Amino acid sequence: MTSPKPLSLVLVDDHRMVADAMSEWLKSLPGIDLRGVYFDGTAALAALSASPPDLALVDQSMPGLSGLELVRALRSTGCPTRFAMLTTYGHPMLVAEALDAGMDGYLLKEDSKSEILRGIADLAKGECVLSSNLDMDGVRDAMATLRITAREREILELLIQGLSATDIGKRLGIGQRTVETHRNSLVAKFGARNALELVRKCTEAGF
Repeated sequence: MTSPKPLSLVLVDDHRMVADAMSEWLKSLPGIDLRGVYFDGTAALAALSASPPDLALVDQSMPGLSGLELVRALRSTGCPTRFAMLTTYGHPMLVAEALDAGMDGYLLKEDSKSEILRGIADLAKGECVLSSNLDMDGVRDAMATLRITAREREILELLIQGLSATDIGKRLGIGQRTVETHRNSLVAKFGARNALELVRKCTEAGF
């Protein structure tokens, strides 16, 4: 009986000690073919463009291209690789931006090896993978900010600054009622009870 083809995987992380330790562990796993380790986004872009692996674990902040810039660039070319962020930072807005950029998952370096391994397996199955250590309520709130219109974003920013609907209308050159309509839409999108809770949720989500 033919053995299943191993999953080709690339690790992109500029923290060399972390990358070395992670790569040694990945090499020891059956069914994983660690194709390469890259320490900056520019080198990874060239390598993955030339020969896309099945999976890639990508850090957030790196020299050259960030993890998000790398994935956006590869997605624009139709790269079939499935990507998961593997990073130290789990702020809800960072998670939302990563998923919006085309990441298929978001894992944290503090996750146990068993969770990361399970994440790799689920990623290979086509599933979205999210660390159990993430604040999912915060992530849902942060995702909502990425789905709002440009006008709603302007109004939300001014609400967070403490401006009233009347003042926002004057600032943007629109009627107070129009501002209130957009504000009510924002309240609904964020699942808030009122404008005060809207502002609190957005502040906590790092908007």
